[in-house]
Amino acid sequence: MRLIFEFFEAMVIAAVGIFSLEAISLEYNQRKLNERKQTAEIK
Repeated sequence: MRLIFEFFEAMVIAAVGIFSLEAISLEYNQRKLNERKQTAEIK
């Protein structure tokens, strides 16, 4: 029983880590797009 719980806990931690990584990369991509738009407007 304890093994199942530890496995479930590891899965949750992994899911949270992947989710936060995706959120960070999405935010980074948005920032890059905004910078490109601004430089295009300046030109």
